[in-house]
Amino acid sequence: MTRDRDASLRPIFIVGAPRSGTHLLRFCLTQHSALYVAPETSFFIHAYGSRCLDRLLLGARRWSMLADRLIDRSGDPTMADVARRRDEVRQATRDSRSYAEFARRFYHSLALPSGKRRWGEKTPYHTFCLPQVFRFFPDAQVLFITRDMKATVASTIKSGHVRVGFKKAVAANLLARRTARKHAGDPRVHMVSYEAFTDHPEASLREICGFLGETFEPAMLHPGMMDSSYGGNVMELERTIGIQRDDPLKWKSALSTRQADLIDALERHPGIVSLVVRDPGLFVQFALLRMRFMAVRAGLFGIRHTLKGALPGRRKSCAPC
Repeated sequence: MTRDRDASLRPIFIVGAPRSGTHLLRFCLTQHSALYVAPETSFFIHAYGSRCLDRLLLGARRWSMLADRLIDRSGDPTMADVARRRDEVRQATRDSRSYAEFARRFYHSLALPSGKRRWGEKTPYHTFCLPQVFRFFPDAQVLFITRDMKATVASTIKSGHVRVGFKKAVAANLLARRTARKHAGDPRVHMVSYEAFTDHPEASLREICGFLGETFEPAMLHPGMMDSSYGGNVMELERTIGIQRDDPLKWKSALSTRQADLIDALERHPGIVSLVVRDPGLFVQFALLRMRFMAVRAGLFGIRHTLKGALPGRRKSCAPC
């Protein structure tokens, strides 16, 4: 295998704070003739992140149960296509000897029907699992999308399918920004501004393709989806939909003046001391989120879904959202 071909097969991970535009970017890349970007799976959280508990309780059934879990947890309507091939995915992963091998087999089986040579995945919360991503896939390329914090927080609390309050949404954004600063100099990570992306989509996509070592294709400008961040539906799917320019003041329909001022103050002074002084309750949410991902890194996350998988019962099926 040549060096160029090796580069062309590197996995791609799209990350960022929740509601920052990861879905739009995923659909743009999926229009490329060589790229398949899987629906949201949360593999590094709900599979690898619960490895210690799963090994203890699921035993030999672990890989099949994990395949089901990743398929069923996704709120992405396009995961319904994967659910219809559930048995194929379970068969492809059943003889895995490690979580890394399971991940490779799982994502390859998702991409196989597309006939595309390169796969990727997008899960916003994988933002906090980048060390694990690079441990499994040292040659992975990461697209880290950032967006104005007021816009992402407003989108989160107004979304019809995400039940997260103001303080938890702000905490997730603060932690994501800290992670972005930490990885900004990594040559495997490319930062994408949502505002620049929606204002100048072709230029941004050409830059992204250059980072990925791929040729830009005009079809990428027509992702075929419109994210309903401020509505009740997950998304609108239609092939003719292009990239919509973002309204920089849309957040005003969701945030109070006090909430907006707090976000602005935290952006100017992002340290922990500032967070504690300005809003102790917000600091608690920030600390709880950090503890959650400490549990993920330790493999002790998700005791509830591990117990659910270990007990007999009917398997949940994935239906379009």
